[in-house]
Amino acid sequence: MPPARDLTLSLDALVRSVSLRRSEPHGLFLGAGASITSGIPSAESCIWEWKRQIFITKNPGLEAQFRDTSLPSVRERIQGWLDKERQYPPAGSAAEYGFYVERCYPIADDRRAYFEHLRGRAEPFVGYRGLALLAKHDVIKEVWTTNFDSLGALAAIGVGVAVIEAGLDSTHRVRKPTAGELLHVAVHGDYRYDALKNTDEETREQDAALRAVLAEHCRETNLIVAGYSGRDASVMDVLRAAYAQPGAGRLYWCGFDDEIPAHVRELLENAVAAEREAFYVPSRGFDDLVVRIALATLTGEAQEQAKQLFALAHDDHESVPFTVDMSKVVDVIKSNAFPIEPPSEVFSFEPREFGERPWRTLREKTRARMSSPCRRAERSSRSGLSTT
Repeated sequence: MPPARDLTLSLDALVRSVSLRRSEPHGLFLGAGASITSGIPSAESCIWEWKRQIFITKNPGLEAQFRDTSLPSVRERIQGWLDKERQYPPAGSAAEYGFYVERCYPIADDRRAYFEHLRGRAEPFVGYRGLALLAKHDVIKEVWTTNFDSLGALAAIGVGVAVIEAGLDSTHRVRKPTAGELLHVAVHGDYRYDALKNTDEETREQDAALRAVLAEHCRETNLIVAGYSGRDASVMDVLRAAYAQPGAGRLYWCGFDDEIPAHVRELLENAVAAEREAFYVPSRGFDDLVVRIALATLTGEAQEQAKQLFALAHDDHESVPFTVDMSKVVDVIKSNAFPIEPPSEVFSFEPREFGERPWRTLREKTRARMSSPCRRAERSSRSGLSTT
C-alpha cells in the first residue's frame, strides 16, 4: 500500500490539471445537484414535496399552512406527524427517496408522469451550456448521470454535437466517442421510476451490464463527479469495484463541504490503496466548476462564450455570507456604556414638599441607601423624578 497522502485537491489545481491534460479522455458523473439551477428540484426537495403531499391529502384543509416545505417550521411539523404515524422511515434515512415516491405515487405510470412533468419545466442553464461547449471542443467526451432530465444531451445537441445516448435498454450503444461526439449515459441508480428490487429479471440484467460498462470506462477515463451525493449504494458499489482495479483514469470527486464525507473518503482511500489517483475537490457547484474548466481550456470565440457563462454563473446579486475576522485584536472600543441591573420594582410619584430642587432634597434624604445605579439614573434623568 502506498504511503498515506492528503486526499484533498483545490479547485484551481483541478482546473489546471484538466487544462494540461485536455488531450486525455475526461468524463463527468452527474447527480441531481447538477440540474437544480436548470429548474429540476434536488432529491431532498423531491422527498419533502412527497412528504407534504402525503401529509396534506391525509389532513385536508391544511394546504395553505404547509405550502412552503423550505421552511424549517413546516418541515418539523410534517416530520413530527410522520414520526407519530410509525409507518414511515426516519428523517435522513437512505431509504427515504424510494419509499416516499412509491408511497406518494404507488402507480408506476404516475411516477413516470411526475418526473416527465419536472423535465418539461427545465431548461439547460450555465453548467450544461458550458458542458456543451466543452463537448464541442472535445474536452469532455462522456457524461454518466443518475438524472432523468437528459439536459446534458439536449444542450450538446443544441450546439451541433453528435450525442450517443444510452441507458438500461441500450447498453450496446455505449462506445468510446470520436471527435465531435459526446457519450451520454443514463445510469439507473438505486431508484429512477422503480426500485431495483421491484424490476423484472431482464431489467436487472441490463442494469448489471450497464454498470460493468461504467466500470470499464473508469479504467482509462478521468472522471469528474459533480452534483452527486453518493446516496445510491448500488452506484457506489460499482465505483468502489471500478477503482479497486488497475487503471490510468483519475477520480475527482467535487463536493460543497470542506470535510470529505465518510462514504466518499472510503471510495478514495480504496482507490489510492489500488494505486489509483483519486481526489476530493471542495467546489462551488456544477455551474461554477464547468465554466472554470471552459475558461482554462478553450480559446478564441469559445473562450468568449465561456466568459459570458461565467458572468451569468456569478451574478452580482449573488449573496455573500457576512463574516468578521476575530483572529487579532487591533483596538479597544471606548464607550460610556455601563452594565446595569434593572430594578425589580419602580415607584413613580409627584413630590409636593421637596421644594424647587427635588433631586437634591431626595439625595440628602436617601444618601445612605442610594445605590450606584440609582445615582447614574439620577444624573441622566434630571427632568423627571422616579426612584425605587
